[in-house]
Amino acid sequence: RQHRHQSPLRQRAVTDLAQQEFTQNGATLVWDSFGERDSEHVFVLLHGLGLGRSVFDELAPRLSVHGWVIRVDLPGFGDSPVLRRGESVHETARLLLGLLDQQGVDHAVLIGHSMGTQLAVETSIQRPDAARALVLVAPVIDPAARSSSVLFRRMVRDMYDDSAKVLMKGLWLYCRAGVPMYFRKLRMMLAYRMDLALPQVTVPVLIVRGQTDIVSPVQWCTAAAALAQDGRLVEIAGRGHETFINDAEPTAVAVEDFLREIGLATS
Repeated sequence: RQHRHQSPLRQRAVTDLAQQEFTQNGATLVWDSFGERDSEHVFVLLHGLGLGRSVFDELAPRLSVHGWVIRVDLPGFGDSPVLRRGESVHETARLLLGLLDQQGVDHAVLIGHSMGTQLAVETSIQRPDAARALVLVAPVIDPAARSSSVLFRRMVRDMYDDSAKVLMKGLWLYCRAGVPMYFRKLRMMLAYRMDLALPQVTVPVLIVRGQTDIVSPVQWCTAAAALAQDGRLVEIAGRGHETFINDAEPTAVAVEDFLREIGLATS
């Protein structure tokens, strides 16, 4: 079993757990979940810059047939308040590990999108046994785009090229987070060296890339898969950086194929 203890809540299966809060050292994460709490497998979904857990509205229920799915609003986004100190991927990873400890989760499949891929990688480095596998959708940051101006232009162009659904949802969430928060987190992302971190990951890694993704180009995603000790790359045709927001089905299929490959799901 991957749960350390039995709290009163864990004594029965819980489906679609209502919004919860976790606070550690003055920092708060807001989260919710889908599926059976006492499932063998746990999946943790980590969103990208300026977004929130609602971007997983389609993907989370799909994954819940394979286990318990936790969606997190990262500090400053969605319903989670701003993290006033320790503004780094490293500190946020410690906060996420605190949430997993509170819920008795020993290890999980960490699924990150964009900025969330950095958090997934760092969490698995800080506590290698916390992750059974990583799914990195549109990983950042491409070493060739290690400046705020280049990265910002790529992100704006990618969102503009995407569908109306992605554009409207993205703009609403970006406006909710606010411009100052967006650029604070952008600097945080730029400070994290994914190219140096990935070789330290010891669990299986799936890189998922939208075929038209400008933010995470194919050269970088190919290199990222090779940097991981056990990595592989899947491309989703006709999708950009926000691939699963527009249509979660191709991403869900790629994740499920990966889970079957590493023995964490059956047909």
